[in-house]
Amino acid sequence: MDKKLFFICMFAVCLCSGCGHDSDDPVTPPTPPGPAPEPDPDPVAIELYTSLESRAAVNGFDGTEISIAAGTSSGHITEVWNGVATGSRIALTPVQYYPADSSAIYLRGFYPRTGSLADGIADYTLTGKEDLLYAGLTAGSLGTPFTPSAEALTFHHLLAQLNVSLDTEEDFQGTYRLKHLSIEGSAGSASLDVLNGTVQFGEDPIRLEVYNVEDFSGEVVKAGSTLSLGYILIQPKAALTLNLVLARDENPEHDIVLANQPVEFEGGSSETGLSYKLSIKLPNDIGKEDPEDPDNPDNPDNPDNPDNPDNPDNPDNPDNPDNPDNPDPDDPDNPDNPDDPDDPVTPDNPDKVELTLYATITAWSDVSMGDIDIPVH
Repeated sequence: MDKKLFFICMFAVCLCSGCGHDSDDPVTPPTPPGPAPEPDPDPVAIELYTSLESRAAVNGFDGTEISIAAGTSSGHITEVWNGVATGSRIALTPVQYYPADSSAIYLRGFYPRTGSLADGIADYTLTGKEDLLYAGLTAGSLGTPFTPSAEALTFHHLLAQLNVSLDTEEDFQGTYRLKHLSIEGSAGSASLDVLNGTVQFGEDPIRLEVYNVEDFSGEVVKAGSTLSLGYILIQPKAALTLNLVLARDENPEHDIVLANQPVEFEGGSSETGLSYKLSIKLPNDIGKEDPEDPDNPDNPDNPDNPDNPDNPDNPDNPDNPDNPDNPDPDDPDNPDNPDDPDDPVTPDNPDKVELTLYATITAWSDVSMGDIDIPVH
């Protein structure tokens, strides 16, 4: 019985197999699944590094907001990134990534930050307190990324710095208050070409205030004074003049005013990226005039002998008075200015006093230049 049941089952299996195939072709087994495809690599964030070639108003990066001009070739700028520089590292905000195809990204840096560029030009207003910095072209990619030691953005100063001080000697006469000190002649605007780092300065010079108070509350100027008055950033090679006001008392009419004194750099002019120390040496007798009668009380233009009080237009001897307009040219005892013709006791402008200024290059810049004398006439 069991054998009969076995043969019946085998017959049924054979019938079923014959129904599933119309030919003698073998059955193709299913293809086993292959390995899973590799996932796309994670994007690599760009890390930037920087250095400052010299030191002026920006003495180092400490959370300094800068701009990065980026492009896919060396001669084009496609976008501007924002960055924050601290120490030697720049954090890009938002994060930027290297091109996935390993192509290079070309970068330039500039400061202060600007939101956009018009034809690759960054425009700035200058007030004497802004430093302009520029970092030239550098490039990096996935294969050659930016590192602290290679391909870093190196920033250069585009202006000159002027550190101003006022000094007096121990035998300086009098006590005064500094009221005003300014420098004129530096441009009030600048346009930076970010592609090549050149600067075009505006044509309108401005007054850069170093020190200014409105009343009799300024720094005391007396014998042995040394006043450090801070710095201004100036246009390199600009022709500069200095203005100085010293107050004798609370009456502005008694102020000593020195205006439009030319500043001359021996051997040339101020240079890009250099910092200068400008030391103003006041003459010891700068305030020798009497403030109650500054016009020259003791010796006016002609106090005892006005236009002709004792000798009118027709004196007793009009053709040859004792002291005519044209005295005896051979008489050396009475020239036009007998006491000191080159330096009369009573000049036309008693407050026109010559200052002595000295400028030296401070140690932050790697240059081989000596002291620079800046006389003010």
